Amino acid sequence: DAAEARFIEAACERLIPADARVPGALAAGVPRYLDHHLGGAWGAGENLYRHGPWQPGTPASGQPSRYAPAVLFRTALSAVRRDLKERGAPGTPDETPFDEWPAASQDSYLQLLAAGAVNLDGVPSTVFFQMLLGMTVEGFFSDPRFGSTRDRVAWPMHGFPGAHVGLS
Repeated sequence: DAAEARFIEAACERLIPADARVPGALAAGVPRYLDHHLGGAWGAGENLYRHGPWQPGTPASGQPSRYAPAVLFRTALSAVRRDLKERGAPGTPDETPFDEWPAASQDSYLQLLAAGAVNLDGVPSTVFFQMLLGMTVEGFFSDPRFGSTRDRVAWPMHGFPGAHVGLS
């Protein structure tokens, strides 16, 4: 819904903010990338192993998930929405949406998610945060035909001219 979309847009922009040389995640179309992939076969969990046993993974092996990626996001975002409503940003009126919080407060909340300090209805907040961060980076640096990186804005950051170079 619109509130969840605004959270994702603000979170992506805090993870990859714009600077003087390069637009941020929002201008690059990263939220559209997330929506596209979560709404497709990958988001539905096709070709992902999601059967037990459910034992905690190590940091190197990752945390297994019994959720398909889209279900994980939907579950976590619903819990984030409730938590944000209860928590609120310091120094803002009650129920101020996350995207209107000061940048420092947004960063603090994202750090709570990364640290596993938020109950997300059975989804470890570290898993949700790592997935959000990973997909944000993927979307920012991916080829535009995969739904992001408007105008290949991130490619010059690492000197990649793109596959289009040298083609007629």
